[in-house]
Amino acid sequence: MNTLLMRQRMAQCGATLTEIADLLGVHPHHLDDDSLSRLPELPTRALIELARLLDLHPADLVPGLEPVLSHTRQGARPEQDPAVGEDARVVLAALVHAGAPLHTHTLCQALDWPQDRLRAALDHLQDRPEAAGPLALRRTGAHTYVLGARMDVLTGQQRAALTSAAGRVHPIGVQEAAVLAALLGFGPAPRGADWSAGAEGLADAGLTAVTVEGELAVDPAVRFSLLPEHAPSAQEETEDEY
Repeated sequence: MNTLLMRQRMAQCGATLTEIADLLGVHPHHLDDDSLSRLPELPTRALIELARLLDLHPADLVPGLEPVLSHTRQGARPEQDPAVGEDARVVLAALVHAGAPLHTHTLCQALDWPQDRLRAALDHLQDRPEAAGPLALRRTGAHTYVLGARMDVLTGQQRAALTSAAGRVHPIGVQEAAVLAALLGFGPAPRGADWSAGAEGLADAGLTAVTVEGELAVDPAVRFSLLPEHAPSAQEETEDEY
């Protein structure tokens, strides 16, 4: 058993041992360091759910399964109605659009589907993970699902770089928005502390710069993104390079 890989995937889930154990219907002590060697003793259902949760092959959890799973029965995967695959795509789109965990009751109401139709689509996504591409269907609670990125696509270095980049996003507040609007000529300039706080926030977010005359100005690229008709001049682009 690759315990290191398993620990890494569990950390990527962003869930505690207690939360994962609750989803699997087992006691947390079954997942602690001292009990991992006895993981094969867990019920088959729990092992399957754990493999799905961590984007692992069941044989990664129980190495003895490798030769068993390499043999497939004739007709083990019956042909499904193509409509089920299309329904699965609709469920994927619904979860992406929602951007948050949804209960099956909410999904049925939103899609105007009976429970059996939704259940078939969810089963399709769980039985055929490749149907979701780089995404994975996650169960976050009783009858509650969300979409997340598969943990076996990005490398650890790529995930760390993306996490760092996401951390550099600086949403602006009311004071920053007021100063930005004033600099763009869409409103009066705030006074006193409001101007100072807003100007500092915009500078921290990389949206403004100080000109050679010592005045605060909107970054040309930012101005262009907000007002496409104001393309940066050749002089501004040259100044940016230096």
